[in-house]
Amino acid sequence: MGIPYSSKAVANQFIALAKQDARSDMSPMKLQKLVYYAHAWFIAFTDNALIKEDIQAWKFGPVIPDVYHEFKAHGNANITSFATELNFEQSKLELITPVVDDDDDDANAIINEVWRTYKDLTPIQLSNATHAKGSPWEVVASSYGSELPKNIEIPNNLIKEIFKKRLEEWEDE
Repeated sequence: MGIPYSSKAVANQFIALAKQDARSDMSPMKLQKLVYYAHAWFIAFTDNALIKEDIQAWKFGPVIPDVYHEFKAHGNANITSFATELNFEQSKLELITPVVDDDDDDANAIINEVWRTYKDLTPIQLSNATHAKGSPWEVVASSYGSELPKNIEIPNNLIKEIFKKRLEEWEDE
């Protein structure tokens, strides 16, 4: 596979970490925000996108539509099953469980650090953090006033700029 990964592969890493830690609070909203943060921090550290898909500005924050649609049936319940994708290779169609490559040290390091840093936050706390003044979502959403249109992308260059600035601020402390 390799970078960039499908957002479902990154989501599956977080689901595996939650299972490993015997956590029962991996709701779709929490998963969505963890994948977003992994992508944002990966861009800040490496200048490369972690996921293939665009991140969109929805009413309740940044959303990766593929992750949303895969897990929306869970409502607010804990996710225990992995995301799947259809794969067509060598004239064969199969259902696969996408994953981040085990030997991808950079991607796994960021995902593990995001998990360690954010796993104890509630979905609402994570959502509120993505809405903070100056966040990529807030910058995009505020440019549309009170009515955010559908399918508005949060550009990777904006995510990169804002998260790199956060890194610099932390390094200066």
